[in-house]
Amino acid sequence: MGNEITVYDNEYTSWLQELKERYLSQQLKAHSAVLNYYLEFYWSVGKDIVSKQSENKYGSGFYKRLSNDLKNELPGVKGLSPTNLKYMKYFYELYKDVENRQQPVDDFGMRKFKAADLGQLGLYVSAVNHIMKKEGDNPTLGLLICKSKNDIVAQYSLESSAVPIGISEYELSKVYPVDFKSSLPTIEEIEESLKDKE
Repeated sequence: MGNEITVYDNEYTSWLQELKERYLSQQLKAHSAVLNYYLEFYWSVGKDIVSKQSENKYGSGFYKRLSNDLKNELPGVKGLSPTNLKYMKYFYELYKDVENRQQPVDDFGMRKFKAADLGQLGLYVSAVNHIMKKEGDNPTLGLLICKSKNDIVAQYSLESSAVPIGISEYELSKVYPVDFKSSLPTIEEIEESLKDKE
């Protein structure tokens, strides 16, 4: 009986909270990674459309035809409408000018903003400047995305930064589509557990 875990065991409760936070953090990273893969795919489709000069080569019905063919090859996959295919092309065209690029650096946190976070992001921005930035590139931008922030603390922290950095809050319900289905907990369940964490 002496080895039973009770609800009042602080060490156990603390560990349980740590496990929950670790799981939610990894889950959010997984969702973000999936979104990045979709963006890479959309960009590559746009690149293919431009490089193959598909609109000129296949005529005015090109987007409708490609949309129908992709839907036949990938049944159940959403986002392959003619309009979305055109957006993929525009998305690629928007970012294809690599001669005058601006490197974004972001840091995604599942917690409230802390002034110390800017130091870490500043390190990332400086590293990108030294390793990736080329002559003629626009300044590297740092973006810190956090669950919540105190505007005054954020303002004072940003004023002391030597590199361009922005701070933004996120809401999980705005990050993922409404019809997103998964075997993982819903966005509302995650948000509720994050509220409990505060």
